[in-house]
Amino acid sequence: MAIHHTIILGILLHIFGFAYAQINTEALRKLELKEGLYSGAQVDFGYQSGNSEYLTLKTMLRIDYLRRHNNFFLIVKYQRGAQAKQLFLNKGFIHLRGMHSWNKTITQEIFLQKEFDDFTSLSERNLIGGGLRLQLLARTGKADSLRKILLFAGVGGMYEREEVSGRIAEDQRLFRSTNYLSLFTRIDERVRMQLISYFQFAAAKREDYRILVDGSLEFKLTRQLFFQASLNFRYDSQPPVEIKKYDLEISNGIKVWF
Repeated sequence: MAIHHTIILGILLHIFGFAYAQINTEALRKLELKEGLYSGAQVDFGYQSGNSEYLTLKTMLRIDYLRRHNNFFLIVKYQRGAQAKQLFLNKGFIHLRGMHSWNKTITQEIFLQKEFDDFTSLSERNLIGGGLRLQLLARTGKADSLRKILLFAGVGGMYEREEVSGRIAEDQRLFRSTNYLSLFTRIDERVRMQLISYFQFAAAKREDYRILVDGSLEFKLTRQLFFQASLNFRYDSQPPVEIKKYDLEISNGIKVWF
């Protein structure tokens, strides 16, 4: 038990330490749903007044459907932020994914995605792709069946069409590899943690690559109410002109699940 808690604490320190040193759809996956239809919504608010004033709003709607070896989910997410009535955050995406499990180890999946982000000059990005998801580790606590550790790896590819605004408008179309590692742990009935890292590179230009890291810590307050702390880090080796190579976001809020 002490060793298990030490490992979890070490991972958490790594996550938040990384945040001060410097759109991950795998983080949106539900790993413990039974067969059926599910829907959920999440709303986060942020407000500060005094020397500086700003207001942020984050919303998410989600639908999941599971039947036998098939799993589908649809997610719509939008974020908006304003300071002194001037927008500094305006982005969103829609993601649809379908999965078929051949056995306990191998899952085949396909996906569609559309997104925009005004403040990274991303007018529009459209994706279509697929790949294989491999389960590398599945371990349940001997003394407590609620404790669980899962480790997955994903390999695949996607076709990307990206429109970028700014001084020099760009319209880019290319094939990109997408690979990830995903760690999920359930500490007990109320506490869960997830850590995911992506590496994506352009097939024709290996120097064009992206790194994505997501971490989340979730506390169950009631049967349908959860508190969640999240971290998101993105690095782009070749961003649009006048755009920084990285973005870092830390947030927390309340999630409602029906």
